Amino acid sequence: MNQEIVYRIALIQLPGIGNVYAKLLTEYFKSARCLFRASKKELSEIPGIGNFLLSTLLCASLKNKAIERAKYEIEFAEKHDISIFSYDDNNYPVKLKECNDGPFILYYKGTSVLNKAKIISVVGTRKATAYGQDLTRKIVEELQNQNILLVSGLAYGIDSFAHRFSLDYGISTVGVLAHGLDKIYPQKNRELAKKMIFNGGLLSEFMSRTSPERENFPKRNRIVAGMSDATVIVEAASKGGALITANMANSYGRDVFAAPGRTIDNYSKGCNALIKSNQAMLIESGQDILNAMSWIQTETISQKKQEDLFGNLTNQEKCIVEIIETKGVSSKEQIACRLNLTVQEVSYLLFNLELNGTIKAIPGNNYQIKI
Repeated sequence: MNQEIVYRIALIQLPGIGNVYAKLLTEYFKSARCLFRASKKELSEIPGIGNFLLSTLLCASLKNKAIERAKYEIEFAEKHDISIFSYDDNNYPVKLKECNDGPFILYYKGTSVLNKAKIISVVGTRKATAYGQDLTRKIVEELQNQNILLVSGLAYGIDSFAHRFSLDYGISTVGVLAHGLDKIYPQKNRELAKKMIFNGGLLSEFMSRTSPERENFPKRNRIVAGMSDATVIVEAASKGGALITANMANSYGRDVFAAPGRTIDNYSKGCNALIKSNQAMLIESGQDILNAMSWIQTETISQKKQEDLFGNLTNQEKCIVEIIETKGVSSKEQIACRLNLTVQEVSYLLFNLELNGTIKAIPGNNYQIKI
């Protein structure tokens, strides 16, 4: 049993230790194991630590209980073929690493698709209309053959349609859950979830025996938004989870798209409001999304473009070009995170690429391909 992952799962259970602080503490002590074994003097020297957190980290009974629970969770994961990813693992969703509040630990059952180059989330109301169902099918159908991963929340309505149509058209799809992987909620989606595991999977930050409590759904939504290049809202009322996901995607600097509807339709009010306030781009099809993301390329054009771009570049420069080309636009910070380099190192590489005319800087401290 990997001892470090035991301590990391234990750490995130301790009172007052959220995802952000868990990452900071782990990096400060170089490992969660060292943190658990630190002396009172060492813990007292943590910058900004308060009395409550200090007492938590010094409480042997709390830590021992958390360790035992962590061991149980690892045994459960091994028994059910569930992978456990910490925030700094290579298999952890790379786009989610860019989000400061991304989960410290993730549990995943499925195929290796979490780090596809193109990831779209499709979400909407649980009370989808016939219009919403038809439009979801049209969008998903037009995304096929583009090597895209489609992410949603496995909820009733638009989420379920997005997953089902993805399977119909051979698109990898991942459902992000608001509970542990020992159950499926809603139960009606159990068979759908089983099928998804063979071309996608199920992802959660929650341990087994965690129920789908109300407060877990916004946490689920931030994962849906954070691991995606773009979020698509098909139908949404004036309030609800889909709008929360859209707001989170905007806060992460991701693209947001919304399908318009009639002004008299309750489940189009949220989408119309997003478009009206310039928080989402109006789309009517999957083709619109592909165009907006610059993801439409025939193989011949793509190969020629690669030859033009990669003429005399170093391996690191080629990696940067691939990232920018795939995403359309990327920042220094995003590139640094994906390549595990410092921002200073990436700045030097970007400067060279600008000099040779491969990329160009655009407003917002972003870069795009020039050729």
